[in-house]
Order: sequence, then structure tokens, then C-alpha cells
Amino acid sequence: MNNLILLIGFGFSANFGAPLTSELKVMVFNNLTDKYSDIKHALLDSDVEEWYENISNYGNENEKKEATRIIEEVLDKVNVDMIKDISNKDIKYSSKICNSEFNNFRRSFNSFIKTFAINEFGGSGYVFILNYDCLFEHLFMEKEQGIIYIPGIDGYIVDKYSENKIKIEESVSVKYANKQRALNFIKMHGSWNWRTHDGLGIIIGKNKDDKINKFNLLKQYMTKFQEIIHKNNTQLVIVGYSFQDQHINNVLIESIHSKNIEKLYIIDAKSFDNFTAYMNENYVLKCLLKHVSTYCPCTFEEICFSSNKYSEFFPPTLDVLQYWESEDKND
Repeated sequence: MNNLILLIGFGFSANFGAPLTSELKVMVFNNLTDKYSDIKHALLDSDVEEWYENISNYGNENEKKEATRIIEEVLDKVNVDMIKDISNKDIKYSSKICNSEFNNFRRSFNSFIKTFAINEFGGSGYVFILNYDCLFEHLFMEKEQGIIYIPGIDGYIVDKYSENKIKIEESVSVKYANKQRALNFIKMHGSWNWRTHDGLGIIIGKNKDDKINKFNLLKQYMTKFQEIIHKNNTQLVIVGYSFQDQHINNVLIESIHSKNIEKLYIIDAKSFDNFTAYMNENYVLKCLLKHVSTYCPCTFEEICFSSNKYSEFFPPTLDVLQYWESEDKND
């Protein structure tokens, strides 16, 4: 069995209505009172990539605290709203999923993700996610949450994890799950519900590699990402990633040049022509494009709902899913 790895980008959450960074900027702006007009002006003057860093470091200590508090409130509200809709089986964010289909989608989602919890090395699998929201964690069915391990956090996902505030210690030493039927879930850029000594446990904007090096937990995550992607016979599945993070692209290119990535599968809502046109605009992305094994122009939900698309897109999952089904019957 090959080294199956999953990399999830923001397109996965966006399909469920998670706000873009530009939309978060507007929400924060609207929640700042006129008392903080200077901060609002600073927000207006910031581009999409820099607004969070600019206003969280703006003004005196009281202004910084107020800006950070507003950002936290906005993110908390978005997170809670998404969780509430999922809990009520009201996926208003996606036209592809109606209430009656929700449980079927969730089961398919769980089956697909469990594919990556088995690898040829006899240990746990890995999912690397670039999103800040907690949608992925909350979509996992309660009975399955015991296989998801968040390194550096307090062990396996438990019920209500995504609704809790998780304190991240600066000196944390990351340990990874290393057993069959377990999955290391690695949030490369932090999470909305993480809190550090100086605020939110996320990195937004430009120069993410520099920011990662200053964030101990994420620095260790990046090292693990490089290690896992560079293993031999790697089959990498990428869902909803826009290929705009240079530090991620660099690792992928290095692994491809080292011939460690054996197959590269991509799931994206763009048409194939639009995807290739987008990738061809950039020299590095053009190099990645040449090594794509299979491209599936559809949403993740469509993959989950269509067994034909599922098997055509990613045949290696079939044997693994049969393994899981036989194991589940014995549980």
C-alpha cells in the first residue's frame, strides 16, 4: 500500500459557505463601532492579505485589545453558525446537499477520510488542512471521532471540540499518533478556536513561512509536512487548494523533483480548462500541473454522492474502503 496523504484547501470549506478572507474583513469592519474609527480607516487601507495583521497591531494597547476582541467575536459567530447548521442538518451553504441527504453525505465523507488512516508504514495516516474553520472536525460523526488525532492538542477529537477554545502552549512538543486506524489531523495555519498568549492561534496574510517559524506548533507541523510528503511512493490527494501558498508549493515541487510523489490527484470545482489556464499563468504552478495524474472537476460533495466518480477518480480507495467495511462489521 502506498503513502496516501490528503491536503485540504479553503475551497473545501468555501463550498459550505465559510467566508473568504475578504468577507471576514467586511464583517470585522461592520462590527467595529465609530469609537474606533481610526482602526476602521486602517482596515479600509489594508489589502485582503494584510488587513488582519495591520489592525491587530494597530494603535495603543486598548485599541489592539478591542480589535482582537472584535475579530474573535466575528470568527466565533461564523464558527458557531456553521456548527449549528450542521448539527441541525441544515446545510444551507451548499445547494448540493439537502436535509434528507445529509446523513448519507456524512457517512460518505467519513468513509473517504478514513481511507487516509491506513498506510504502508503500519502507522497512522495524515491529513494536512490549510483552513482555519472547524468544519472538518465537526463533520466527523461522533462514533468516528476516536480516530482523529490533533497533534499538540489534547489528544483525540472529543464531542464539542470545535466549540471549545483551545489554549496553545508556546513550549508544546508535538507527538503524533502512530497506530493503525488513526489519523493525524494537522491544521497547518492554525484554527479559529485556538488561543495563544497573545491572541488568536492563526496566521493570515503574506509571508506565512516567516510567521510559521515564529509559531512553535505550526513550525513543527511544517517540518512534519515536509517529512511525510517526501516519503517514497506518496499518493497525494488535494481538495480545494488554490495553490497560492508559496511555502506549500515549494514542498510539493521539491517532492516531485525528488520523485517521491508518485501520483497527484486533484479535486476542484473549476472546469479542467479553467484549472489548467490558471496553473499555466505561473511557472511554479505550471511545473506542478505537468505531474497531475488525475483531475476531478467537481465539488467534494459530488465525489461523496457519486460512487462512479469516486471509483473513477481514485481507484486505490476501493480496497481500503472494503477493509474498513469489514472492520466496521466486526466492531
